[in-house]
Amino acid sequence: PVDRIGIIGEFTPSTIPNSVLTNISVGLTQSLDDDSVMPGLATNWEATQSGKLYVFHLRRDATWHDGTDVTANDVNYNIKNVLFTVLDKYTLLAKIPSAYSPFPILVSRPIVKSGLIGMGTYKVDSIRLKGDAIQFLKLIAANKTNNTVKEYRFYKTEAAAILAFKLGEIDQ
Repeated sequence: PVDRIGIIGEFTPSTIPNSVLTNISVGLTQSLDDDSVMPGLATNWEATQSGKLYVFHLRRDATWHDGTDVTANDVNYNIKNVLFTVLDKYTLLAKIPSAYSPFPILVSRPIVKSGLIGMGTYKVDSIRLKGDAIQFLKLIAANKTNNTVKEYRFYKTEAAAILAFKLGEIDQ
């Protein structure tokens, strides 16, 4: 089965919406619908120095879709005024300038390697760009337990997406 999904907006491979990215990979944490946070790549974490330092302990069994191990060196968040330091292969320190209790939600953004290589339920099978903008993205199951394919088509306007739906190019 194929889920054909329309997305409104212009996106590049580095600005893919979270709703798509969460299929490809996970973040250090995962944000639930009620805005609570649960472990993602990090099995657990501690906040110290009144919430200015966070120590994340990573899963040791995590692998990228290309088969390589995920390590603390792979965490590539770029959050203003946050300094990430690798303590060892599976431990990461985040230093923030002032206490910010929702910080674990910030690190729920999925982590991907160059080429949109992730560690999630789906992996990128193909991508079509027009200039820097994504036109089409096809995701296939990363393991054999799921055979659903997700095809995302990107439209600049809501009108274009509605027309695509009426023409049967997308299902949602």
